[in-house]
Amino acid sequence: MGDRDPTRLGQLGMHRGNVLLGQVIEPLAASRSTPILAAVSASGLDYVLHQRAVIGALDGIRDGVPRSPTGRTLRRGGPQSRCSRAAYRPGMTHAPLVPDLATLLRLGDRPMSDMTGEQAFATSADGTRIAYWCGGRGQAIAFLHGLTATHRSWQPIADRLADRFRTCTVDRRGRGVSGDTLPYAFEREAEDVVAVAEAIGPLTVLGHSLSGPLALEAALRTPAIASLIVYEGWGAGEGVATDEELAELDALVVAGRLEEVLFYGDSPEEIARTRALPDFAERVAAAATVPREIRGFDAYWSAHLSDARWTSLGVPVLLLIGELNREAMEPRALELAARLPRASVRILSGQGHFAYHTAPDLLADEIARWLTSLGDTHPVA
Repeated sequence: MGDRDPTRLGQLGMHRGNVLLGQVIEPLAASRSTPILAAVSASGLDYVLHQRAVIGALDGIRDGVPRSPTGRTLRRGGPQSRCSRAAYRPGMTHAPLVPDLATLLRLGDRPMSDMTGEQAFATSADGTRIAYWCGGRGQAIAFLHGLTATHRSWQPIADRLADRFRTCTVDRRGRGVSGDTLPYAFEREAEDVVAVAEAIGPLTVLGHSLSGPLALEAALRTPAIASLIVYEGWGAGEGVATDEELAELDALVVAGRLEEVLFYGDSPEEIARTRALPDFAERVAAAATVPREIRGFDAYWSAHLSDARWTSLGVPVLLLIGELNREAMEPRALELAARLPRASVRILSGQGHFAYHTAPDLLADEIARWLTSLGDTHPVA
């Protein structure tokens, strides 16, 4: 970890109330806790209750282990080689079902890892400020991280490309120093991408996993996006999580057990790797956003995979698939590519869902090769 301190608290400013509401009070309100509901009411804050009874899901959690009634493993945007979630047996002290307000305030403090590049903000349509960091020179490319990640996930790729491109990494709403405004909707995140794209100028947007549909949707809304790369950012035929699994995740959020949300379905090896990441504390702090984002992703592709709108998206689109996930991911990729006028599909040899971590040189080379092939059709900001 070197001189990086992942527990260093970031600048919260005006976002703190939105963080507390969006990540803690809103799900806690769904538990029908009288003290929490009174606090929310007294503050005059508006919220949208989850459309399910999360308390009942607590019956499926024992000894710190999320138990799945289906035995399925959670897929974060694409099918993963994941062990049974029973492998996760944390030796942690359980948080109370309804933390006191002092605990809520501490959860509102977001830790941040060290930043790379020049920080800037774009203001989304609903007033939420979205943070991003840029470095390098040349054609611009913005990297959008997936479900449980932060902008730091794509920094190794950004660093490898910075000698040829202007590279920008983004913190999606609800993490890092980006804001988080209610009511949450997946569409708001697409508006965030539009705001960032228009702030940076003509650029390529790469959307990984959950951010795939956000990048595609944003490209339909702004001419600032000159080309797209989507890395396993579409459904594989089933939802990322079942209703039962989402109820378990809701219950863990209500209980304040955010590490268990973050590690849901992970093997011991994956847990150890995540704990060693420089943005681990940020990932834990943002874990309460996981259920809402899964619902948004699944609902989006259920409604829009066959949209006629895709035929109007005239920018070049590269759909990337890890070879290890080819069987599950390629059919939907080909279906989507058939509707996009300028789409191509490429396979990342020997890789799965996280090539930015397992093979950064290979992935950076693939991105650079494709962007270079676009030639003068991709303007420089």
